Amino acid sequence: MRRTSVRALFAALVAAPLLVAGAAQAAADPVILPGPPGGAIDGNLSDNEGTESYQCVIVGQPGVGYASNAPGQSGDVNGVFTNEGFVNHACYGLNDGFSTGVGYLQ
Repeated sequence: MRRTSVRALFAALVAAPLLVAGAAQAAADPVILPGPPGGAIDGNLSDNEGTESYQCVIVGQPGVGYASNAPGQSGDVNGVFTNEGFVNHACYGLNDGFSTGVGYLQ
């Protein structure tokens, strides 16, 4: 029992820096934010750092679409969406490369 506890402790100590580094990387990726309620189904593409431009393909239960933004600005999500819901996005940025994520359209 003691050996298992020591191994678990060492595994946790080794994994902790990797989780923190992963969280910092995830914060730099683009995000899809919902549009204002009561209007057309749409959303905004935003870069948390505000320095990268992205081109994204958006696919989900609500429909399919495309989004892009200029460096330091948010961009509109355009597409054919039938209702609000979660969408997956795959984006490409010149400096960051490819990234994926989940967003919500309303």
